[in-house]
Amino acid sequence: MYKTLCIIALFFSKQLAAQDFPGYSSGNYTGVNGTFFNPANIADSRYSWDFNQASFKLKNIGQTRGDSMLNQFIGKNAGLTKALVNVVVHGPSLMINTSKKSAIALTTRARVMMNANDIDAPLANQITDGSSGDISFPYTINSNANMSVGINGWTEYGFSYAMVITDKDKHFFKGGLTLKYLAGAANGYLNINSLKGTMDYDDIKEEAYLQNSTGNMQLGFGGINLDDFEPNQLLAFKSTGIGADIGFVYEFRPDYD
Repeated sequence: MYKTLCIIALFFSKQLAAQDFPGYSSGNYTGVNGTFFNPANIADSRYSWDFNQASFKLKNIGQTRGDSMLNQFIGKNAGLTKALVNVVVHGPSLMINTSKKSAIALTTRARVMMNANDIDAPLANQITDGSSGDISFPYTINSNANMSVGINGWTEYGFSYAMVITDKDKHFFKGGLTLKYLAGAANGYLNINSLKGTMDYDDIKEEAYLQNSTGNMQLGFGGINLDDFEPNQLLAFKSTGIGADIGFVYEFRPDYD
């Protein structure tokens, strides 16, 4: 019985930190977890059946190394930053071998993807840490960057079928298909182009404001309220869609006999 598998990949312009298991995901002993990597993997599995039990607390997602990663992303000395964040949580899933050459699987997982491009780190740090005592107002903004951030969160429910297509001596070939029901939870985007101006602070209202500014800004949100986000809201059905994965695996087996 497999525990929940979480994959978090972070790509920064100055640093790469990632965790993934491509070898484990493509083996004959991966069971139902191989479905997420390639639906063909469940055919010729060494297990008659396999069940993936979710064992985690959604409220704990994102707490690990959060401060250090945030400092790399929007630290005062970070400069223009690019980032790709991909969070995947595998939920309860089941695989069953229906014969020696075929298998089916039912899978669930929650996903969040965020892409940021040319983020002005000093500006982002000013906004997120505006109450800090070591920041002096007024703060001059003079950015020529075209900053953009996009984020999507959704849940997938899949049905997979895989079978052995060819098994002739040294040559082994199998294929699989996953049909997915997609439950959208949230979508948001922010585009800021060539922002120039002055950010100041109102001591009475205790809030920062922007004045004498020029530039273009586009902002949009849909689904759950990101200002009051809780990880378990990823299971909310704010929109729906369908998707599919198709995959094939070829194996050369010189010692088949």
